[in-house]
Amino acid sequence: MTRGSGSRAHLIEREDVAKALREEKLFPDVIAGLRAIRALGFGISVLTNGHARYQRAVFAKMGVDTLFDVIVGPDVLGISKPNPAVFTHESLKLPVRMHVGDLLTQDVAVAKGAGIRGVMVARPRQTVDGFERLRAYSPAERPRAALASGLLLQQYEKEHRYLARPLPPAPLTSESDAFPDAIVFSIEELPDLLRTP
Repeated sequence: MTRGSGSRAHLIEREDVAKALREEKLFPDVIAGLRAIRALGFGISVLTNGHARYQRAVFAKMGVDTLFDVIVGPDVLGISKPNPAVFTHESLKLPVRMHVGDLLTQDVAVAKGAGIRGVMVARPRQTVDGFERLRAYSPAERPRAALASGLLLQQYEKEHRYLARPLPPAPLTSESDAFPDAIVFSIEELPDLLRTP
């Protein structure tokens, strides 16, 4: 990257952070869910593909920065997801037991490829129509129900379009790295998952 394009990328990211500081809102379950995880004795790290120095400002404005032990991104790690080495970088300081993210390809697949439980958090407007029907199942049952109903494949295809990536030649199955170990609709569902190995 040339110096000029790096400065432009830096400016774009600063503008994105300024917008986030004005507009981003927490989902109502986040603070209670994070506090419940901490009450179980677990540390919490944020592994973002955004620059950590900017994400810290966003989290501070939201009042959740003190709930995290570590906030890291490519500016700290020198690498980003989908590189599985992000989970073993010394900057994390905590052993990673589970990775929770909203993308099957960037979060779940990378975590599972590194031997870590991959959990998808399903949020409105980020998931395909019909995903809400999965609430009838437990978090651990939801991936199989989503696969059987075709919703997981629709979500997988939607993400590949969003990321402008071609679909892998292998089909999405329960054996695929992108197949989540669980699907949660709320951070408050995570403590129960952390209680089970």
